[in-house]
Amino acid sequence: MTSSGHSAGQPIRIFARGGRATGVPYDGSCPSPGPDDAPQTLQLTVVRHPDAVSAMIRLAGEIDLATVPPLREALDRCLSEGVLSIDVDTRSVTFCDASGLNVFLDAARRARAAAGRLLLHRPSRQLAHLLDVTGTGAYLLPVPGSPTAFAGPADPAGHAPSNPAA
Repeated sequence: MTSSGHSAGQPIRIFARGGRATGVPYDGSCPSPGPDDAPQTLQLTVVRHPDAVSAMIRLAGEIDLATVPPLREALDRCLSEGVLSIDVDTRSVTFCDASGLNVFLDAARRARAAAGRLLLHRPSRQLAHLLDVTGTGAYLLPVPGSPTAFAGPADPAGHAPSNPAA
């Protein structure tokens, strides 16, 4: 068990709407957000690996000022509980503004200060563009072919590769 009361390896899914979030253990049958949750919705799933020093965070939806608090809280929790390797699957992020980018950059800085890392994997086209125009991709994206590159099948849905600059 982690200090937050959740077992390592047990996914936690969080739905955020307008800055409010609810977290529930995810058993694969957790309902999706309803039609009323469509605007400004972020789905966040955290999976702590059994080694307790790595985690995968899967994001879907919009990351903006209204939905960023639970993302910040999840990253803060991982870092405060000693997670040194945080991989964030961003293929289903439909929008990310500067507030979301700042949360990623701050968490990556803090992870590196603790001899860890935070990497964004398979960014959506919009997020890849944001990383490109801000010049932050080199700091947040894995190097293609490296051991930290996201393992997974090619994505036929048109998502950008892990490193759009390559």
